[in-house]
Amino acid sequence: MHYLQIKNLEKKFENFSFHIKNISIQKGCFFGILGHSGAGKSTLLNLLCGFEQPDSGDILLEGKSILSQKPHERGIAYVFQNSLLFEGLSVYENLTYLFKAKGLKVKEEFIESSLSECEVLHVKNRDVKTLSGGERQRVSLAMALMMRANFLLLDEPFSNLDTALKIKMRLFLKKIIHAHNITAIMVTHDKDDAFLLFDEMVLLEDGSILQSGTPKSIYENPQTLSVAQYFGFENIYKIKEVNEVFELCFDESLEGYLLIPYHAISFGGDLVQKVFEKIYIEGRYKIKCESGLVLFSSNDVNEKFSISINKEFCTFLAD
Repeated sequence: MHYLQIKNLEKKFENFSFHIKNISIQKGCFFGILGHSGAGKSTLLNLLCGFEQPDSGDILLEGKSILSQKPHERGIAYVFQNSLLFEGLSVYENLTYLFKAKGLKVKEEFIESSLSECEVLHVKNRDVKTLSGGERQRVSLAMALMMRANFLLLDEPFSNLDTALKIKMRLFLKKIIHAHNITAIMVTHDKDDAFLLFDEMVLLEDGSILQSGTPKSIYENPQTLSVAQYFGFENIYKIKEVNEVFELCFDESLEGYLLIPYHAISFGGDLVQKVFEKIYIEGRYKIKCESGLVLFSSNDVNEKFSISINKEFCTFLAD
């Protein structure tokens, strides 16, 4: 049985319709929700938290619906883009406030172990306003660990961090989540988060799932034009255009597009290309041809050169 399931979840707004047919998440999975602004990421997060109620559908935790539960009853821990810590209070006072707000006895051992695990025990008595961005996020994660929640929700937790700190925090977060077998769901628009963190993910657009699977499987086998464009793929052509320009002889009754990945292109062959633009990047040349085709070469090329394209490596994309 899946640990967390989302079934036929619908929510209609004045100018936006949200509909998720099915998401199933296993215990201990680090699950990603990826998409551009306006894709429906925040709506899904709000429905999971209980801040919004769906018009129809269900959310099941270990086979039982949680829709009737209020946000504080769902056993969810949160780490947000902006850490929700009270300035003017110490880190310790922030953590003890969580217990008191829930009417629970303060568990010192939980506080100590969580701060230590997140490598911020040394800031325990410092005012929150004196913490760096990275320290704030680690304290927020310590708070989440301390509450022993059913699952952890993270909303763009790295967006306010600089590049170097972002890389460090990604590695740290993945280590913590897998070490504790935490079921985590993270919302992001950053493709690097997907490849470095997630076990599985969904890519959203206009309130619906474009594609789901592991980050590797989605990247290597995009199913639609929108998915390929999201990941920044080049060399996307209409079927008829591919046949005319590259003589590949695909069935023109197919409606959609064709992705010609870089590894499908080899130097030498019958197709003559002419250089339109050439840039030297990180030890190799990125070449854009007059045909629009983009390829890479470790060696410089003449103004005109020949290539071949392996049809077996090309990917059909639904419109």
